[in-house]
Amino acid sequence: MGWIETYMDPEHIRAYYEGFVAIVDKDRSKKFGELVTASQTLIPKLPWPKVMEKEKFMAPDFTALEVICFACKSCPAGINIPNYDDIRQNDGFKNLFLNNSVNAKLSGAAVKMKFATEEQAETLKANSRRCYEAHVACHELLGHGSGKLIYRSPDGSATKFTDPLNGEVFESCYEEGETWKSKFNVISTSYEECRADTCGFHLVPNPEVYEIFGF
Repeated sequence: MGWIETYMDPEHIRAYYEGFVAIVDKDRSKKFGELVTASQTLIPKLPWPKVMEKEKFMAPDFTALEVICFACKSCPAGINIPNYDDIRQNDGFKNLFLNNSVNAKLSGAAVKMKFATEEQAETLKANSRRCYEAHVACHELLGHGSGKLIYRSPDGSATKFTDPLNGEVFESCYEEGETWKSKFNVISTSYEECRADTCGFHLVPNPEVYEIFGF
């Protein structure tokens, strides 16, 4: 219970006051725990150099929940907290997967398929939840959890990077006092969600992820 998401505030300062009651799904949490363990080998598969990643990935707690009551405007599929990048980077973070929220979002998926045969619709119905679960897990853990804020050194120097797409060398970093939200302002939250989603889609087809989630 507390002030969590700042998504709906134009200044990204005032947060929702959220409160929820849930029961831990120990079996599914074990699966997410395996993904946390595998993060050490999965994160290096992201398409950028090692220097852009934390020296040591701070493995979080990743818990699956069955929600009894969620008092807020909407109930997400997953939660990565806290929403302060400096805290995530220096002290760590926590992931939650809300099982029955996902079930509610995907219920009737086969019925809503307008451009599919009956057989395709049944395949979708049978697998949508499993695919979504794997992607949300990679989004929360390996999307929000990867990368680091890189600041200019006290002597004025900065790390040089090689663009993985065109091979060009560039120098880019945060200056003292700057944060992700101050730099990207009103698009910071949307940008971070797109970043996490892209990481999730990039990693979810990995055979190691497939094995963890039973594909």
